[in-house]
Amino acid sequence: MWFAAALTDQLVTLALGFALTTVAGGLLGAWLQQRTWNNQHSRTLAEADRDHATQLCRELSQIMDRRLYRMWQLNWALFAPELDQSRVDARLDEYRVVLYEWNDSLNRNLAAAEILFGSAARRRLELEILEGFREVGAKLELRYRELRQPQPSRDVSLGEADLSFELAQMRERVYAMTLDMLGHIREERVGRQLAAVS
Repeated sequence: MWFAAALTDQLVTLALGFALTTVAGGLLGAWLQQRTWNNQHSRTLAEADRDHATQLCRELSQIMDRRLYRMWQLNWALFAPELDQSRVDARLDEYRVVLYEWNDSLNRNLAAAEILFGSAARRRLELEILEGFREVGAKLELRYRELRQPQPSRDVSLGEADLSFELAQMRERVYAMTLDMLGHIREERVGRQLAAVS
């Protein structure tokens, strides 16, 4: 009798141990699997954000550099010692093509900069880069209009000094903006990771 009771106790203990091990092991396995999946999913999203940020950085850098270089070319043509009107017109047309390209994607670029690089990057793009380009562009167009008039108006004239100083300042702003975006990418502080750090 005691043998049957001992056997029953052992079977119950074995069955209970098996059930607990199976349930506990299953729960632990499911928890670890979920944790691994969450980590992998987070990493996939981080890589996607980094890829998008890299693409945006490349696009913004290229369009800013193109716009800046077309402004330099127009500046050189407008302030050349011997004015060549056909060269000036060609440089103005080239500048306007880039200006249209810039404006065609302006709001998308501002929104993407904010989402991927943060509010400070969007403000910098809008207030330093965009406003700087607008100011220098307005001066270049003023110079163009002055040169097209038979008698330039001296009260609004830019004089004979070109805009090299202003363009050099813009080059520094564009460089700093690009450097900042690349730093965010390198440090993986873009998109969702930027929001998590803040």
